[in-house]
Amino acid sequence: MGTFTKHRCPRCGGNMFLYNDYDGWYEQCLQCSFINYLDVIYQNNKEKVDSPQSSEIHQAAAS
Repeated sequence: MGTFTKHRCPRCGGNMFLYNDYDGWYEQCLQCSFINYLDVIYQNNKEKVDSPQSSEIHQAAAS
């Protein structure tokens, strides 16, 4: 998955391409291949999803 962004490359002024993979989201320049890694754009409520499962495991182990 990837889309063009309106940002310009800080190194050469080329077109930046927004992409994500196993390492997360990043922008890459199509002309010079400069990569700008982005912070987390969206974070799921992972703590809320994992909490009931972990408590069920601890309750089953205690029984």
